[in-house]
Amino acid sequence: TINTFRKRFLSKLGPLFLQVLMIAHGLGLLKLGDVSLDGTKIKANASKHKAMSWEYANKLEAQLQGEIEELLKRAESDNSKNDGINIPAELERREARLAKIAEVKAEIERRAQARYEQEQAEYEAKLKARKEKEEALGHKLGGKKPQAPEPGPRAKDQVNFTDEESRIMPTSGG
Repeated sequence: TINTFRKRFLSKLGPLFLQVLMIAHGLGLLKLGDVSLDGTKIKANASKHKAMSWEYANKLEAQLQGEIEELLKRAESDNSKNDGINIPAELERREARLAKIAEVKAEIERRAQARYEQEQAEYEAKLKARKEKEEALGHKLGGKKPQAPEPGPRAKDQVNFTDEESRIMPTSGG
């Protein structure tokens, strides 16, 4: 197998690989430097069903506000219509849920602001590079200009209740 081959000839592959890199660098085919990417997908201890998106948080918040208003109307009206519902307990449960949703929305907004600041810096760098290139060429460049980032959370931005550091990542097969 490849792994056995690599283990067996590792001492000879190292210098050979270095020679190939030096030749490629000499021909101008590559630049030497550090490139680090981490696309590691680690199974987190978080359920997909315990994640809340910005869009769903807003929808659920409006629904809970409506339920609280309905419960308050029931409390003010005749008690015979309450069908054995413990209104104070129901109100407390919904208010606790609203408080948790407010925390989630605040975290999503914080992440969105950090993303916006990063995208804004990248946008300004692109505009500066484009302007310098136009000045060097003496005419305007064709093509689309870089699009300015939009502030605020996006509908699919989400936070997981179980593990806030986890993210739902695309996998093969959906």
